[in-house]
Amino acid sequence: MSLVDVCFITYLNSENRVKLFVQTFESFIKNTNFDLVKSITLVDDASPIPIISEISNLKYIRNEKQSGVGFSKNLAIKQGDAKYIYLADTDVYFTENWLDKLLEAYEQNKHYFKLLGGGVHPYLQPRQGEDGIGITSHDAISGWSWLLERKIWNKYGPLDSHAIGSGQSEDWAFCRKLVDDGYKVGCLKNQVISHCGITNVENKPCVGSELFQRLPGVLYL
Repeated sequence: MSLVDVCFITYLNSENRVKLFVQTFESFIKNTNFDLVKSITLVDDASPIPIISEISNLKYIRNEKQSGVGFSKNLAIKQGDAKYIYLADTDVYFTENWLDKLLEAYEQNKHYFKLLGGGVHPYLQPRQGEDGIGITSHDAISGWSWLLERKIWNKYGPLDSHAIGSGQSEDWAFCRKLVDDGYKVGCLKNQVISHCGITNVENKPCVGSELFQRLPGVLYL
């Protein structure tokens, strides 16, 4: 299999988000096959991270101007040169061998699917039922879990950099470019990544938060 540049984007606005940040990296370290990882980059979109020095083999960049999530993701992607890019937020939970499963599914189905998520928000219903081998196609995949080839990013990127905060349109706009060009974006039917940040920056439940399937022993805030 080919190597992957893993890019994390964080927005730490509360103590709860710091808890999720710690959980994300604990699950990443525990459940990732690092033989598949070429580089790891974290771009912080809002505030300094006091525990970053405790995480090894990770390049840390401040988005000093706080120019938005799209800008941060573009900046993180520029740091690597691997064939594949994986984009993640820091309020997700990785399950065992998540990257092996996601990369294998992508390589087997990349003739049709140009972007593949390891998880998807439950209110993003499939477009046409199940496609490929254990993949569902969608109108868009939220930017907290993306795997794609760098050549696709080079053709259709970068993300819009003006959107401030999470939940804006930069990820949807990118997915629509692919779909409008005749390709599919999809998610593993047996999802390998869970989104745990189901409250917004004001600590109020996000739309559809009641639909999320909770993994046992995992913190959801």
